[in-house]
Amino acid sequence: MKHGPSESFTYRGVSICIHVEDAGGHVFGHADLLAGTEFMGRVSLGSARSSRQVIERLRCLAKAKVDVATVIHAATAECAKARDSDRAGAAGQN
Repeated sequence: MKHGPSESFTYRGVSICIHVEDAGGHVFGHADLLAGTEFMGRVSLGSARSSRQVIERLRCLAKAKVDVATVIHAATAECAKARDSDRAGAAGQN
């Protein structure tokens, strides 16, 4: 396998590092997502397309994963806030 192009960028505070390798007509790549020192995950892709196309697809998939994580984090925080508010209200009624 030949090492292909790589790139790194930050999206919504998450560092995304993309690495691509060419294996005789097929391109394999992955994008690692890091929020500070926390590993958020890896998106992998294999294709017969060009390295540039694989990198662009990985960019889109990695950004989508960050977007989903952001929505889930916000929803979880909102649920916790509502639960705590309900508990405080119930404690005040006793």
